[in-house]
Amino acid sequence: IAQCESAVQRVMDVYGQIDCLVNNAGVIYRNKSVVDTSMEEWKQTFDVNVNGTFYLSKFVMPHLERSQGTVINMASYISLVGFKGAAAYCASKGAIVQLTRAMALDHAASGVRVNCVCPGSVHTEMITSAWEQYGEGADEVWSSKHPLGRIAQPSEIADAVVYLASNESSFLTGVA
Repeated sequence: IAQCESAVQRVMDVYGQIDCLVNNAGVIYRNKSVVDTSMEEWKQTFDVNVNGTFYLSKFVMPHLERSQGTVINMASYISLVGFKGAAAYCASKGAIVQLTRAMALDHAASGVRVNCVCPGSVHTEMITSAWEQYGEGADEVWSSKHPLGRIAQPSEIADAVVYLASNESSFLTGVA
């Protein structure tokens, strides 16, 4: 909590205002059911994915209300459709979608927009770790589960974030 509050204060000290918050922290994908997920894994998943999003949003929101800025939360397609063997991850990313919707409604009158990006698999270190857990051929299996038959590049997700941060999306809020 203190690290989040301190980070916001440092940004304010250096730049004097905050126009956009992108909550993009995430934990390593865990291929486990509710029964197989340890209490520590469950707690860590929610601490990083949900609590980190909440804390940063809480401390940044007063600044965003002054600048009429925007919050962009990173969830996952899994938050909308679920995924076998990913109980903690699904639940935490689903919580981010609902937090996004609540924040959008709570802060719209102040001119703050809050949206959520829900990408499919993205070629990052996180997915590489998941592939190592899954075993040989994981990249092909993951790719085949997406309508385009491939994994997204980080720049493709960044483009969506840039759009949501821009004035081009000035009427969007509460969108996942």
